Amino acid sequence: MKVLIAAGGTGGHIYPALAIAEKLKEENVDVVFVGTKEGMESKIVPNAGFRLLFISTGQFAGKSFTVKARTLSRVVKGILDSIAIIKEEKPQAVLGMGSFVSFPAVVSAILRGVPSFLHEQNFDLGLTNRVLFRFVKKIFLSFEETAQVYGIKNYYYTGNPVRRSIKKAPEIEKKEGFSIFVLGGSRGAKSINKALVELLPIIAPLKNVEIYHQTGEEEYESIRMAYRKFGIGGEVFPFTRDIEKYYGFSDLVISRAGSSTLFELASMKKPAILIPYPYSAGKHQWRNARYVERLGGAYTIDNGDLSGRSLYEKIESLMSDRERLRIMGENMGKIYVDDAQDRIFQEIMRYVK
Repeated sequence: MKVLIAAGGTGGHIYPALAIAEKLKEENVDVVFVGTKEGMESKIVPNAGFRLLFISTGQFAGKSFTVKARTLSRVVKGILDSIAIIKEEKPQAVLGMGSFVSFPAVVSAILRGVPSFLHEQNFDLGLTNRVLFRFVKKIFLSFEETAQVYGIKNYYYTGNPVRRSIKKAPEIEKKEGFSIFVLGGSRGAKSINKALVELLPIIAPLKNVEIYHQTGEEEYESIRMAYRKFGIGGEVFPFTRDIEKYYGFSDLVISRAGSSTLFELASMKKPAILIPYPYSAGKHQWRNARYVERLGGAYTIDNGDLSGRSLYEKIESLMSDRERLRIMGENMGKIYVDDAQDRIFQEIMRYVK
């Protein structure tokens, strides 16, 4: 049996796809990915040991009319590319992980009569999933309430798959004091970095505070020097492949509100201060953040209101209330579905001949 997975654009689409691919591989299912040469998938997927075939496509959301017109021709070519791949690879099922990368592949599967599926990582449906969910066998949802918002009947609640390295991470013995893990994504986040630099002189007088900060490459050196200037303990690095280690160290996480990050936090029951990326498509990070905030798992700060002082006010109140931190972690954990990959695999198998 073979399953074709269309995933790309951002890590938020790619990493859950890889988690599903790992499960399929365990079940002796051959997995082939489709994506673009320009996207992050061009490096991440082959490095994970899976075959990646390239198609042409482009992004519509937030683009000008001229760009959309040019993109349309690329999408048509992408559909033709995908039809050729389906003819050649003969998959028994096609799974699209949302975003513009999955549109040509899923449309091609529908046209060819191959059982097709979608997965939505966020609370709000992305454009591709909004257009296509009615035409696929099932759309897998990370948040069950999404079905009510969009009136979806053909859904299956699975949660969002989390990478095995995080799910299986050994428990790390907690250090004394208070530890914070700061991440703005693989490339960092300038507004979060700026706020942390503002926070350092404010938080420096507090005892036993350590900060682990993923800065991104561009601002790494200047931020490292700021930490050294104020004598803050912890570690500053441009990027880490051992993210589970720093989740394990932390009492509190400061991050954006992409779905993959939220479900990683949920899997480890980590309370958070969330700063939604203001330019995410359809402002979906806001909906993600507000949902977990309503559950009591996080605080949300608008990117426009973010400063060292606004962070300090939240951090200081939590440092003195460990029980509230514990309860926030438990509430964050409520969105986690431990067997997300299993649910997706089993549901796909129901439709495969």
